[in-house]
Parts: sequence; C-alpha cells; structure tokens
Amino acid sequence: PYVGLDELAEAVLLVPDAVLVVMGFGRGWDASVARDTDPRFAGRHFTILAVHPDELVTWVASADVAMVTLPPLSFNQRFTTPNKFLEALAAGTPIVLGPDLPTMAGILEQEEAGRVVASMAPADIAAAIRSILELPVAERRAWRDRLSAVARERYSWPIAAKAYESVLESLDQAAPSRS
Repeated sequence: PYVGLDELAEAVLLVPDAVLVVMGFGRGWDASVARDTDPRFAGRHFTILAVHPDELVTWVASADVAMVTLPPLSFNQRFTTPNKFLEALAAGTPIVLGPDLPTMAGILEQEEAGRVVASMAPADIAAAIRSILELPVAERRAWRDRLSAVARERYSWPIAAKAYESVLESLDQAAPSRS
C-alpha cells in the first residue's frame, strides 16, 4: 500500500502489450498476488518472489522500463533514493518516476535516465511508459548502454565508497586528538 502499485497496475492496462512484474514481498503481497488472478489483469500482472541482491540487477536489466512511482506522501519518500532507483540505474533500465520526488528527479534529469510522470493518475503513468517503449529499438539500446556506463562511472559502490572514505577522513581530522 502507498507505493503506487494500484496505479501502476491500472496504467499497464493502458499500454498495449505491456506487462507489470512486481517483485518482492511485504505488506502489499496479498493484494498483488490477488491481482495476478483478477480477470481484468489476466496475462498483464505477475507477482514474483524477491531474488538475492546479487541477482537483482540482472533481473531489472531484463525489464524495458523500471517503475519508481512512490507517491510523495512523506519527507522520506520525497527525498530518498530507494534501492530500486539505484538498481535501475545500475541495470541501465530507463526509469518512470512518480511526481514530486525531487532528489530522484534531479538525478533522473541530470543523467537523462527516464521520465517523470505528470501525476499518479494511471493515464499519466501510461503516457510516460509509452514515451519510452515507442522509441526506436536502436535508440533504446543506446540509451540503456549509456545509463549503464553512467552508473559504473558515477553511482557504483567503489565510487560512493571513495566519497564516504573522504568524509570519514575529514571527520577524523576535525576530531579533537585523543591522548
């Protein structure tokens, strides 16, 4: 609940031949599994168990579009970069991002990594999905290759670790000496 799955499920019905695959577990599991067998979503909605983190980027890379459509209900949701966003970048999978999520939107726009939806209305989500899926195949492939390279160069753990170590060193230098 409250992560946009209901809206996503409805949006997929507005995109010809699209299928929504929901991976994971949690509070929304039962509702998601129930949607799998709802005649309205037959063949268009699948709920699968979470996979090991080491396998996740490969799974995300198999998608045509990654959905990060958190409704901006809290400060945390508005200013976070959840794992699914970073996994999509690492996989090179274009992202459809919910509205009013400024931290992720800034990265998405800077890196040209996807589309921000106008609203959480299913028609707006579907329009963003279509704007990616309707690109020529060669253009989508080049986009994905570029995103994968950007992720390796700017958002990988080795890059983040260097910045983290630098912060720790500056804190250590600023700390009073212990004798």
